[in-house]
Amino acid sequence: LDAVSGAAINLHFKSDDYATSGPKDASVGVCNSNIQIADMSFTGDGLGVIASIINWIEHLLRDRIETELNTVVCTELGGLADEALDDLLLDLSDWMDVYYYLVEE
Repeated sequence: LDAVSGAAINLHFKSDDYATSGPKDASVGVCNSNIQIADMSFTGDGLGVIASIINWIEHLLRDRIETELNTVVCTELGGLADEALDDLLLDLSDWMDVYYYLVEE
């Protein structure tokens, strides 16, 4: 990957009432991915003929691969927020509920 590659994701955390409980849900807002592949080099077809041809048109392949990777990154990050963060937030909320009850007493 090139040094300029990166990704940014906005997460939205939701709570019924932040004054009495923490967030219990998370969703993905905007996802921007900028994966830039600096170079691709193909080897390993025996005589090297096929690898040489692919290396010759590598720049055409690189654009397509970068586009697909950028799409996949945001899709996967969105799935991560919808599943893993929701589970984490629910676990943290259950853990924090003990302290909310102590403060109320």
